[in-house]
Amino acid sequence: MRLHLRQEGAATSRYIMDVTDHFKGTRLRFLANFSTETQTPNTPHHAELQEILGYRFSNPLLLDEATLTRGGGPSVTPQNAHGNKPLALVGDALIRLDVGVRSYAEGTGTDESSFLLADIGSNKSLEAIAKQLDLDRFIIKNKSQKGAEASRVTLASTVEALIGAVWIDSRQDFNQVQSVIRNLGIECSKKQSAVVPSISVGGGGGPIWTKLG
Repeated sequence: MRLHLRQEGAATSRYIMDVTDHFKGTRLRFLANFSTETQTPNTPHHAELQEILGYRFSNPLLLDEATLTRGGGPSVTPQNAHGNKPLALVGDALIRLDVGVRSYAEGTGTDESSFLLADIGSNKSLEAIAKQLDLDRFIIKNKSQKGAEASRVTLASTVEALIGAVWIDSRQDFNQVQSVIRNLGIECSKKQSAVVPSISVGGGGGPIWTKLG
């Protein structure tokens, strides 16, 4: 069982690294043009978003990308056509990795781990978190969405994208990502005081074991 979870976690880690590398060049070009194209509409909210996340960004423009819907901003451009979806893909994988790491540490069965992942990573659960934190007010919507409440998928994607943005900005520091996941209220474990591994994905050395709670 633990071998299966370890293999699953390793596969997820490789997926995250692959996705990160795939989008790296595209994201750099995106961010180079983002400020001009959108006139950074979320700039006044950067401080508040960072307080919610418990993380200070080196590149705050990643916050704008994480809260951008498809075609959001004044006009649709190649830079904003996909919105925050690329970052949401990374964030989704990081949530899955967090569940896998904690499940392995706690000796959780694979069936229960799969159930936790299906529940915690569902659009319904992530939407509830987004609503509790009132993230809708930070979302940069396209013209057709102006004045309307963000959909479940949009809210869920925004939560995932914010996590993905932290991963990119922190230079792939999974410890920092785990902290942000907790700050958002995403609980990936039933044992809040469990000893869990604090790991650095893609780095050398073994896990550093820490006690939560």
